[in-house]
Amino acid sequence: MSETNAHLIRANRVNDNEFYTRREDFAEEFENGGYAEHFRGKRVYIPCMCDNDQIWGYMQDNAGRLGLESLIGLKYNPGNCGVLYVLKNGRTDMKVLEGDDGDYAGPVSLDIMSRHCDIVVTNPPFHGGTEDLIGMCLSHGLQYLILGPHYTWQNSAMRGRKASGELRFGSGRGKKMSFGRPDGSDKKVNVTWYTNIIAEPKVDFPYELEPYDENADYEFDYTGKYLIARHLRDIPDGYDGIIAVPMTYMNTPNDDEFEIVNHHASSLRYKNGKRMYRPMLIKRKTSGS
Repeated sequence: MSETNAHLIRANRVNDNEFYTRREDFAEEFENGGYAEHFRGKRVYIPCMCDNDQIWGYMQDNAGRLGLESLIGLKYNPGNCGVLYVLKNGRTDMKVLEGDDGDYAGPVSLDIMSRHCDIVVTNPPFHGGTEDLIGMCLSHGLQYLILGPHYTWQNSAMRGRKASGELRFGSGRGKKMSFGRPDGSDKKVNVTWYTNIIAEPKVDFPYELEPYDENADYEFDYTGKYLIARHLRDIPDGYDGIIAVPMTYMNTPNDDEFEIVNHHASSLRYKNGKRMYRPMLIKRKTSGS
């Protein structure tokens, strides 16, 4: 087994790793998210293809309308030869790859990413593939639209990319979607579209916040520096200090009133010993910020 294929071979051994995106779900994100204008004249690459791949089908059927320069697809076939598809000038050519099984980190895929594409669109293996492929896109200076589990953004590397603006949520974030499975069944998974193509769509904050009360018994960290709001509804309105909130804040951030100070405040110390899972820090915006 080659080193470049090792991560996908391991992924294939993990239960519930293969999830096939439905055409209607991809179309909903693509059309509602306003991506089309960014694809005109671009070379689009779809790695991690499966049999009857629905993302490929949608992009192939709409290549003319979108004005794509070319569309490239790579089908992964572990232990055998991968298959390369190239659509250009209305014609689709297919090539069986000798000595390359179509791994997205294999030599053919790396060559495509380094020289022959501008945008990567795909649904990679859910166990590790999402973060891995986003990192590869960024290292090659590529734009991307990638579907993956919503929990993927919660690790430190992805949160750092979120903070820097290299990673944004698409219009579909933290939503249950139904996926086809290799055995013909369907399964619902909480997923998010990750991208660096469009601006992150604004969402409404779900709670009406209560005003800050100086006499209330709020929870603070061990140093007394950070007010701790363990639930989003507990964030006090009008408090000028720094507030520690759960990472679920990123699902529906209150951008009009608060700014993010730190996406990954893992060093917080708690008076009662009850830790908050992966907290982040926010602060009320001042006028003009």
